[in-house]
Amino acid sequence: MRTESVVLVFLLLACSAPEPGAGKRRPQPLIDGFSSYERRDEVLARLPSTADVTTLYEAAVPSRGECPRADELTLSVSPWSHLGMPGTLELTFTNGVLYQTIFVPSSRTGYLALLAEAGTIPDRDPGWFDGVYIWTTPPSPSDDSGFVGWRDRRITRQLGAWIARCT
Repeated sequence: MRTESVVLVFLLLACSAPEPGAGKRRPQPLIDGFSSYERRDEVLARLPSTADVTTLYEAAVPSRGECPRADELTLSVSPWSHLGMPGTLELTFTNGVLYQTIFVPSSRTGYLALLAEAGTIPDRDPGWFDGVYIWTTPPSPSDDSGFVGWRDRRITRQLGAWIARCT
């Protein structure tokens, strides 16, 4: 009887998708001193009062059955500057915690040079021990637009598992 109870509890836990952003938190460095798992109100309090903050995307999926809630909010912060390059910052939260930042610089080429000088090279696989994925858009043939993003890998895996199980 005890063995069956343990197996049943294990199966129930294994069949339910984790709430994205939940569980043991290991904050990962994103852009400009922001870290994954920071709460929305903490992040907003750190933004300059002169910044224009607008909502780019907002969705809320309530929990149902074995699927926990999954809320997403993406904010645009402008103006923003990183490494002296002007641009726009995008902050994406899942279930109220920061998991992704995207910087849209005024010059993709110039910004990538500044990142390289600072020792950050997007799209390089840092290995699975590193909890952050840094990527960039491919170069545009017509202009110097694009962005660089920082994403917490653990929360991204949780979101992927939620999408696979709950959509």
